[in-house]
Amino acid sequence: MRSGSFHNRLGIVTFILALCTLFVFYRLIGIQFDARAAEIAEGDPGIFEMVRPPRGRIFDRDGDLLATNTVFYELGIDYKSLYFGDENEDGETDQLDRRMALEEVSLELSRALDMPYEQLRPTILDDVGLDGRRLAYKKLIPYLAPDLAPNLEWQLRRLLDGRYGPPISAELAERIGALLDHDYNPKINPSLPAQLQALIEGYGADLSRDVRQHLWALLSGKYGQRLHCITVRPVLLRTYPNGSLAGHVLGLVLYNQTGYYGVEGYYDDILGGDTVRTFKSIIPLDVGTELQTETNADVYLTIDREVQFLAEQVLSDSIVEFEAGSGMLLVADPGSGEILAIAASPGFDPNDITAVISDTENVGRNPAVSEQFEPGSVFKVLTMAAALESDVFSRYSTYYDTGKLEYGGIVIQNWDYKAHELQDMTGLLARSLNVGAATLSTTLGPKRYYDLLTAFGIGRLTHVDIAGEETGHLKRPGDPDWHDADLATNAFGQGVAVTGLQLVTAVSAVANGGVIMQPHLLREIRDGDMVYTVQPQVLGRPISAEVARTLTEMLATSLESESSLALVEGYRLAGKTGTAQIPMPYGYDPDRTMASFIGWGPLEDPQFIVYVKLDAPMLSPWGSTTAAPTFSRMVQRLVIHMEIPPEEIRHRLAANG
Repeated sequence: MRSGSFHNRLGIVTFILALCTLFVFYRLIGIQFDARAAEIAEGDPGIFEMVRPPRGRIFDRDGDLLATNTVFYELGIDYKSLYFGDENEDGETDQLDRRMALEEVSLELSRALDMPYEQLRPTILDDVGLDGRRLAYKKLIPYLAPDLAPNLEWQLRRLLDGRYGPPISAELAERIGALLDHDYNPKINPSLPAQLQALIEGYGADLSRDVRQHLWALLSGKYGQRLHCITVRPVLLRTYPNGSLAGHVLGLVLYNQTGYYGVEGYYDDILGGDTVRTFKSIIPLDVGTELQTETNADVYLTIDREVQFLAEQVLSDSIVEFEAGSGMLLVADPGSGEILAIAASPGFDPNDITAVISDTENVGRNPAVSEQFEPGSVFKVLTMAAALESDVFSRYSTYYDTGKLEYGGIVIQNWDYKAHELQDMTGLLARSLNVGAATLSTTLGPKRYYDLLTAFGIGRLTHVDIAGEETGHLKRPGDPDWHDADLATNAFGQGVAVTGLQLVTAVSAVANGGVIMQPHLLREIRDGDMVYTVQPQVLGRPISAEVARTLTEMLATSLESESSLALVEGYRLAGKTGTAQIPMPYGYDPDRTMASFIGWGPLEDPQFIVYVKLDAPMLSPWGSTTAAPTFSRMVQRLVIHMEIPPEEIRHRLAANG
C-alpha cells in the first residue's frame, strides 16, 4: 500500500518536472528566434516606442507625387555610456563631475555640427538628473539632415558627396566608400581609422593639401572622438516635394505622425494606419539603417498638379495686380464632381509645421470649405434657375425696371442706382439688375424659392472629403433671424452665406444639364494589388435639362453682349460676375467689396467650371473688371492644358466625322 502511494507521488513529481523541462525548452527556442532577444544578447541597448508604419503617399490624378516620406535622423544622447566620474556607495555621482562631462559633450557636439554651443548646451544639460539620478536616453534634435551627422562615417560621406570640403578623386571616393560599406562602430570596427590613415598615406602628393588636412582632422578626433555617447537613428518625416503647392488641399502631418486637416487629416486612417510597438536601438555612434519599408495605402487625388500650379499662379498675379487682400480660385469637372484645383491666398508650406500651427487664426482652415461669405450677384444664376424651373417665368419674360423695389420694409436698388425700363431675363443677367432678381424671388414666394435653393445644396454640407467644411447659412421663414426682406435680398446674394465649393457645386448643376454631382478629391486608393476607384455620384436634379440648357445659353449671350473681360477668343463660355458688399457688425463696409466670377465651358460640352473670388481689391471694386479677367486668364491656360480645341476647329472635326 505504501509502495503504491509512493509510486503515485513519484509519478506526479516526474510529470511536473517533465512539464517544466518542456516549458524551459520552449522558452529557449523562442529566445533563439526572437530578434529583440538577439539584439539584447549582443549588448544592444534600446527603447520601446509606439510608432506608425510609413504613411502612404499622395499623388495627383496623373501619378505626380504630392506627399511622401523622407529619411531624417534623430540625434540623441545615451547617458548610460557617458562616464560621469566614480560612483559613491549609493550609486550616485558627483554633480560637478556630471556637469563637467555634459559640458564637454556639448562643446564637442557644437563643433561637429557647426551649431552654437549656447543652443546645444541647455538641451543636453536640462532635466538630465544633475542631482545624481541618471536618465537612460534623451532626444537632442528630432529631425537632423543626414549631412549634419556628428560621427566619422557621416563626415566622410559628406566629403564623398562633395557637400563638405573640396572634391576628391573618383578613385579615392570609391576606395573610401568600400571601407564605409561596413558598419562603423568603435566596438565593432576599431581598425577603420587606421585603414583610412593607410589609404591616405598611400596617395602621397597626389592628394591635395586641403583634402589631406580635412581627413587628418577627422582621423585625429577633431570630430566625434569624445562623442561616443551620441546616438543617431533614422526616422521618417512627412515631406512635400512641391513645397507650398496645394498646401490647403493636402494639409500636413504633425510631429506625432498624425494627419492634420486637408487630405492628410481626412484620410488619416488610410494613410497613417495603426500604431505598433517597436524596439529602437540606441547603440552610440551606430547609424541605424533599418526602417520599415512597407507603407500604408497610397492615395490618388482628383487634383491635377499642373492645373493646381496654374490656378495658384493666376490667383497670385491677380491679387498683386488688383491689390486684393486675399482670394481663392477653384476648378472642377461639372460632369463628375472631381476637383481639379483649389488655390487660396495666403497659402502655406506644409513642410514648415511650426509656421503653420503658429498661425492660430488660419490653422486647419481650407478657405474653399471653411470660409463663409455673402456671394453677391453670382447668386443670380441660382435665382434665375429657380424662376425658369417654376414655369412662372421663361427666357422671354419681361418686367419694367424702375430702379427701385420696396419689399419687406426696405428699398431695393440696382447697383448703378438707375432705372433700366423694359427688360427681358437675359438683359437682367447681362446688366446684373438687383431689382429684377428681387422681382423674381418675391413673385415665386418663399416656399418655391427656398425649396429650389435647398435642392441646389445651399445651407447644407456638400460632404466633400475635406476636413473642416462649413454649411453656409440659408435663412427660411420660421427661423428666428429671417425677415420678409430676406426674400428680396437673397435673390442677389445678400443675407445668405455660402462656401466657395458649395457655390461651385450648386452652379455646376446648370453646366451639367441640371444634375448636381458629389464633389470629391479622392480618385483612387492603392494598397498593394488592391485598387479602389471612386465612381461619380449623383446628388440630385434640382432643375430640368431644358432649363439648364436655356440658362447656359442666356449666360453666354449676356457675356457676349456686354463685351465681357471674361471672354476667351475661340471659345463660347457661360458665366456671371459678382460684386458683393462685405458685411460688418452694423451694416456693410462702405470702402471694400468682394469681387467674383463663376463660369464654365465649352458651352456644348462643359469640361470645367471655374470660380474666382478676390477679397477687397483696391484697384477696382467690381467683379467685372477684376475677377472676370482673372477667369479669362485661367481658362486660356486650361484649354491648352486640357487640349480643348477652339469651337471652329471642333465643329470642323465634327463635320468631317
